[in-house]
Amino acid sequence: MARLAKLKLSMSISTFLVTFIFALFLAVIMYLLNIPLIFAVVGSLIFIFFEYLIGPEIVKASTKLRYLKPGENPWLESTVKELTEKSGIPMPKLAIVPDDTPNAFVFGRTAKGATLAVHEGLLKQLNKEEIRGVIGHELGHIKHKDFLIMTALSAIPLIAYMVARLSFEAVRFARPSKKGKGATAVYAALAAAAVIGYVVYIITLLCVMRTSRLREHYADAYSAYVTGNPRSLESALAKITYGLSLSPKPPHGARTLYIETQPWQNRNVKT
Repeated sequence: MARLAKLKLSMSISTFLVTFIFALFLAVIMYLLNIPLIFAVVGSLIFIFFEYLIGPEIVKASTKLRYLKPGENPWLESTVKELTEKSGIPMPKLAIVPDDTPNAFVFGRTAKGATLAVHEGLLKQLNKEEIRGVIGHELGHIKHKDFLIMTALSAIPLIAYMVARLSFEAVRFARPSKKGKGATAVYAALAAAAVIGYVVYIITLLCVMRTSRLREHYADAYSAYVTGNPRSLESALAKITYGLSLSPKPPHGARTLYIETQPWQNRNVKT
């Protein structure tokens, strides 16, 4: 219990740091460019909301997943139903991804409308207890609403990067003029915005990665609780990591949702 409390505290601190740094970043950038702060706040919220709306559709299209029909995979359906009832969360929609690499992920706009997607490779390469461990891990993400929180947080470094790139491009074309101090001041403001944007991008990206890793550990702990068998997930992750190390495929665009990514690009090493 003490370790879980420490994990929760660390996640809260990381989330607070990301939002605080981003809020400070917006205030500084708007001050430098002499633009009302409300425009930056509204623009950021619209961007995050847009990502929230289109994200699930992009995942569906990019992974080519197929939703299971009732009774198509009785064991998987009954296992997920059993663990969701124990978790006290709605039954997610079940989908199969036509991919031989062993993996799984959840996504959606709400906990009620979440989708649990399982790769064909996971069902072929892992035994039933190991699959239960993976399902417990993914249900932990639904229970803690990780896919919603991480969608919002992941947009923050992207916004900082976009501000930095736009400012940098503006600096390239807005050379300081000798005719007046006004043009020089604008040039200096844009240059400062570009530098600050890149710095904030790196810092917030690291904070988001740390938050993601902490939430993965929390989902691991939840799997141990809901399945009553912590060794099953440990064994599953070993097989998943090994299976991915043999895959010749490049990393998928939806890899941030996966329980595990390629070892050389792994954001959440758990084995």
